[in-house]
Amino acid sequence: MDAKGWIALWGAVLSTALAILQFVNWRRDRPKVSVHAKMRFSPISDVEDPNIRGTPCMVERGADTLPEEMLVEFQIVNGGGKALQVSAIVVESIAGDHIDINEITPDPLPVILEPLTSIITTIQKETIDMGSSITFIGVVDALGRRYGLEEQACKALVSRSWAAPTRVGWFRRKDDLSAPLVRAFRMVDRSVISTRPLKQGRWKPDRVIVARAAPTPTNTNATDQLP
Repeated sequence: MDAKGWIALWGAVLSTALAILQFVNWRRDRPKVSVHAKMRFSPISDVEDPNIRGTPCMVERGADTLPEEMLVEFQIVNGGGKALQVSAIVVESIAGDHIDINEITPDPLPVILEPLTSIITTIQKETIDMGSSITFIGVVDALGRRYGLEEQACKALVSRSWAAPTRVGWFRRKDDLSAPLVRAFRMVDRSVISTRPLKQGRWKPDRVIVARAAPTPTNTNATDQLP
């Protein structure tokens, strides 16, 4: 092989090595975010306290039944080699021909999550209870990338939330008894609610992870003020 051949060969080897190095760096630096969620119970003094953030309930602890509050706890883990900003918890559900998107920012969100670190935050479970066809629960970063709960974990969390007591109720304005009943609850956490069209067809359609029959009012004479 002449000098030109050796130069071309080493050029190809160098190009391959650089490509491999770039791939390794990309694998190392790409986001590796995992999300875990569970119900969290904390003691409270009175289930009738209107200032409680979580959902009040009575829980059996051995021989005692104690007042506690339920919240949904999220653990967000950055297993990658690069920091990223976690912007919000996201809960999405189908509502007719569109998707309801609820982006919740409880403390400490938004937050910069350094490599190989994690944070824990909580949201009100009623954010989940408002939906009947859940398509996504997870987090979103500052670049709009989403990281969701694993499907079975999402199903288990939502099913448990739906089966537990909730503060979602049916309300009608006291000053307009002809107005239709509306499902609502008192939102304490910072949140932004938006909608987008439902994606259908063959190209990445919205897929329901867990669903139930749409709730119906049990008291059609409700006259409570909307929260």
